[in-house]
Amino acid sequence: MTTRASTRLTFYRTPEDSTATNEWGEPVDEDVPHLTGVLAALQEETVRQWQPSERRLIETQMWVARIRPDLDVRDDDRVQDEKTGARYVIESVHRPTSYIGWRRIRLQLKHID
Repeated sequence: MTTRASTRLTFYRTPEDSTATNEWGEPVDEDVPHLTGVLAALQEETVRQWQPSERRLIETQMWVARIRPDLDVRDDDRVQDEKTGARYVIESVHRPTSYIGWRRIRLQLKHID
């Protein structure tokens, strides 16, 4: 599938040696820029999911980003859309294999406030 970059993203990651805590002493995320100006194809998808507790299908909104394959991204990194200012957290990183060459990384994102 061919995708076209529609925005630039900034990735934030908490350093591993971070000692930041909240007023109760629990560790908190620090917004330290890890990657900036990353070209990405960002799109919203509607997904139908089965909810066993409610015994029905519900429709939810999911965000998907596709980026270059040579970037260092991890689950739980935070992402900010530089065009709109919207913030997301990475729920999963999918690095598909290909016989021809590297394919774009697919990020499943969750919108946060």
